[in-house]
Amino acid sequence: MQQELRHPDPAILSAVAQESWRMAEGCTRRLGVSAQWKTLSRDEPAAMDRDMQALLHSCAEGLGIEVHDLASGAGHDAQLFATACPTGMVFVQSTGGRSHCPEESSPPDAISQAVAVLTEGLARLTRA
Repeated sequence: MQQELRHPDPAILSAVAQESWRMAEGCTRRLGVSAQWKTLSRDEPAAMDRDMQALLHSCAEGLGIEVHDLASGAGHDAQLFATACPTGMVFVQSTGGRSHCPEESSPPDAISQAVAVLTEGLARLTRA
């Protein structure tokens, strides 16, 4: 079994991981099976710049695009940039919610919306 956990607070991320391991161990005992647990990787969350995120939200809303906040747990370049400069992220809808796997794909309209948000964001930043 593999799981991916995301939360912007590292302490809560650790607590959720511990609780999921505790629950899984309870399942193995009840089923009379054994299992081994191993953390394959852990990427610490990086806070995105509030002003940059607000700008991207405003761009999306101005374009009539619905906005959802999502804590990213994947190893994006933004995690590195966030320590050096104001950083924000735009997530593109994946078909069936499949992300970071061979089956990942995104509808063309979702990609177009993300490009439009980024284009508007860059335009506003150059006018600032």
